[in-house]
Amino acid sequence: MNFHFKKYVSVISGALLLASLPITSWALDNNYGVRTINKDITASQLEHKAIDGYNFIFSAAFVTKGAWGYDNPNNFTKLITILEKAQKEKELTSEGANLLAALLKLKPKILANPNDALTMTGINSVNQLGTSYAQTRKNLLLSHKTFDNNIDVLFAYDGSNISLKTGEQFVLGLIKSFTNDKIQIEYIQDEQPDVLAYYESREFRDWVNSYPDTHRLLGKIKYSSQQKSNQIKNYVDNVNQRIFKKKFLNSVNGNSLIIDSSRVEPRDIVDYIFEIYKFLPSINIQEANDFNTVLDDIMRNEERRQFSAIDNANLFTTVGPSVTGQIQTTEQGRRLFNDLHITLQDFLETNDEPVKLYFIDPRALLSFLTLLEGSKLGNTLGPNEDYSYTADTFKVGDLAPLNSILIFDFYKNRDNKILVKINHNGKILTLKDTCQSLENTAYNWEDLAKCLTN
Repeated sequence: MNFHFKKYVSVISGALLLASLPITSWALDNNYGVRTINKDITASQLEHKAIDGYNFIFSAAFVTKGAWGYDNPNNFTKLITILEKAQKEKELTSEGANLLAALLKLKPKILANPNDALTMTGINSVNQLGTSYAQTRKNLLLSHKTFDNNIDVLFAYDGSNISLKTGEQFVLGLIKSFTNDKIQIEYIQDEQPDVLAYYESREFRDWVNSYPDTHRLLGKIKYSSQQKSNQIKNYVDNVNQRIFKKKFLNSVNGNSLIIDSSRVEPRDIVDYIFEIYKFLPSINIQEANDFNTVLDDIMRNEERRQFSAIDNANLFTTVGPSVTGQIQTTEQGRRLFNDLHITLQDFLETNDEPVKLYFIDPRALLSFLTLLEGSKLGNTLGPNEDYSYTADTFKVGDLAPLNSILIFDFYKNRDNKILVKINHNGKILTLKDTCQSLENTAYNWEDLAKCLTN
């Protein structure tokens, strides 16, 4: 049994007023990379299917953070300052003027959403996900109801405030499934940064330093900051040319533009714009769609796709399949799996809480998926291969968007044999070929544990 500081929090059904927003259409070009928001998942997509001769005994869900506020508001205001300076000097193109007008309109909403809190879009998406998860696991939860209508649920998070708030909103969504049952859910809040928090491990840094071709590897990891691609440079130049006239553009390209005592480089301006593009769906999908109509004249869809590919490439190397022969990117995933293994063992011994909820960073989930699926997420790179930035095999927005969920449902028969089914964002997950599944897309838990820990 693992011991951590735990906080007991009660939520009573029928006593909730949850925020609600009208559903708006999603942007057509979903190239938001690490800021992609998962589309709503229905209860039917997360439904667990019975297995003949087995009882459904336990469920664990790994949920990534919901959409939160703007990461770098200083970058947003700096971009406005740059555009206003160009406007004052009459050096904005008509497209640049339209961009400035759009940003000034967005400014109150951007600054009203801090980076340490969920946005209303994030709150509603997490609520809905919690409800969808609980609807088909309601009987499992009710089977552990006490005489005073209390149900205990394990609740672990990675130590960040966003993960905590995500968890709280998920549970509020979960309780909506019990509005007619007059029950109380008590979730046992367990902060586990040592197990759940994403960070670059010492082992990963050691591996980077000992890699036979360190320069090549670092080029893969730090591609976006090194800016060595002529194609990316051309994209940056093209975007800036659509915003600024010649005189101001020369000061940008000549690295002589100083804003707030810091030098602004050509790539900075494009990064600031792309940052807004990625973030806006976190506030409101319709706002993002409206902004994209302005952005289409400045940053083409092909260019946005290329910048998203850089996000994909960096994460491919640090938490994805990466380079042939190395396992460091799966270390985070192994920590998560080991905690799940211990949690299930505790449950089998005590038959207490039937559900454990984990709230984690999307990068931690990517590492876990890499452990589970291996090269199915994308071909590993040989020593002399470079990552293809146009490849679609490893797309963070598809694999681990915000508000993702990875579910392990456990079943036991009379002989105490344990099977597990795994659902990832509404789809049954099939693992790497070295982990053999049984019929019904279930896995023998003992065999799976050996496969993933060897």
